[in-house]
Amino acid sequence: MQARTTGQVANAITRLRDVNRCRVRPTDLIVHQGYAVLVTDLQGWIGKGLEGFYLHQTRLLSRFDIAINGAEPKSVSANVVDHHFLTAYHLAPSPAGRPAEPDREKADPSGSEVVSKGIELQMNAFAGGGLHVDVVLTNHALAPAEIDLTLNLAADFADFNEALAGKRKQNGFVERSWNKAADGGELLLRYKHPKLDLASSITLTGAGHVVDLGHALACRLKLPPQMPHVLSLDLSPHFLGTVHAPFYGRDGTFSSAARPASARRAWADTCEQIEADNPLVQTAWDQAVSDLASLQVLEGPDSKPFMIVAGMPNYTGLFGRDAFLTALQSSALNPQTLRGALQVVSPLNATETNDHLDAEPGKVLHQRQLGPLAQLRISPFLNYYGDQSTPGLFLLAAATDLAHSGDVGYFQSLEGKLLGTLAWMKHNENAAGFYPYQTRSDQGVKNQSWKDSGEAVLYPDGSMVADPIAMADIQALYYAGKQALGLPSSLRAITHAATACSRKRQPSNAASTPLSGCRRNASSPSPSMQTGIRFEPSRPTRAPAWPMAS
Repeated sequence: MQARTTGQVANAITRLRDVNRCRVRPTDLIVHQGYAVLVTDLQGWIGKGLEGFYLHQTRLLSRFDIAINGAEPKSVSANVVDHHFLTAYHLAPSPAGRPAEPDREKADPSGSEVVSKGIELQMNAFAGGGLHVDVVLTNHALAPAEIDLTLNLAADFADFNEALAGKRKQNGFVERSWNKAADGGELLLRYKHPKLDLASSITLTGAGHVVDLGHALACRLKLPPQMPHVLSLDLSPHFLGTVHAPFYGRDGTFSSAARPASARRAWADTCEQIEADNPLVQTAWDQAVSDLASLQVLEGPDSKPFMIVAGMPNYTGLFGRDAFLTALQSSALNPQTLRGALQVVSPLNATETNDHLDAEPGKVLHQRQLGPLAQLRISPFLNYYGDQSTPGLFLLAAATDLAHSGDVGYFQSLEGKLLGTLAWMKHNENAAGFYPYQTRSDQGVKNQSWKDSGEAVLYPDGSMVADPIAMADIQALYYAGKQALGLPSSLRAITHAATACSRKRQPSNAASTPLSGCRRNASSPSPSMQTGIRFEPSRPTRAPAWPMAS
């Protein structure tokens, strides 16, 4: 007998831990990986409100549900199994009727549960890159059953914020085409908006002969008793000229040869491990590592796959502040997350003034959204710079990366960006030596600190504080960032001294280890931080002299 498909994922590093969790949107089921998010109702279906499959905050599937013999199957349960994986169970009557019942129950005038619940539908959905869905149909009755299966599929290409508000600000015709194949076919849903290149390619396999009804795909299946039959759907988003294949395959398999798999394995293999005597501490640590891994974008070369999105399901864009802060806090776990944030965010530092985007040369990116509203410039968030915390975090991130890696070459590659940010800070400093914020965009964020709600900064009597505002946390971040940039000055001085020391103590053929015989190995900057060596500027709000120019 064929083994039952269960959708279990072997050796996943993002397994959910058995701890109490806060539920986000308790009326929905949400699974995610990087920029991909699946939101369903509590039965595992998509059809109303915020429900849908999203990539880069664009809804590429707005309806997905299944009917058996023209009727909705009865929901039994649906649950999130892992960050990227949900499963749902449904039951439907066997069309075979009384012949499908056990002999002892044939006399029961009310009928048997074996008939009324004879067909089981298990749906396993895996989000990541695109979306993979396994539909497992099992006939638990005693007689063969022939069923008509209808898969309702649609895409509206709404922006996440449009779906959240329930109001569209952009619209277009959705062109639908079906290309049949021997065991299924491909459904292509293409958005015909003149300024947006978007489509959903849905490949169906295991279905045999399929008919496109215009709103749904239909097929007829013969189910022998106790034999699972598996249909698979693979949704590959066509997003702004790039086709994104699903990370996962049947049963949630994650090809070890695929770039996302190798990137995640490389990250996991270099993470620090802890063993805590207190099981609550161990569980909290393991859960935090699992959560962090689930937010990785798993796209791009070098350390870029380890850059994380800000949160689910609302904040799946690139947020510079959140990426840097989380990477700094988790750098002891794995500094590759920090390097990934630097590699992704720093190339987007502003180079010109744009009031609509709150951009000025040297300012660091606050958020980058790629949904339809941003692409059409209906919102300013395609590249938006309205946060004052991020510049200070950028300085800290660069210095901390150097402390962890000792990679002076990479640090030097950031020199222009860091000097630009320091120059922007100087330009933004007021007469009292503080760094205030005030949006210049008619759609900008009022409060441009960590407390960024429009009503987050109030007087004790509850009245609104008018801009400009110099938040204490921003002043502290800028001071800390400039202090951290004193590390390269100290490192350079120690390196020169250590090199001179080694020349006196080592024979000429030992030049390959110039720091041998010295008290500290300055090739790793972390010890120099531990000794308390740091830059002490005469005025905390002024930038230190740049140390890396030769």
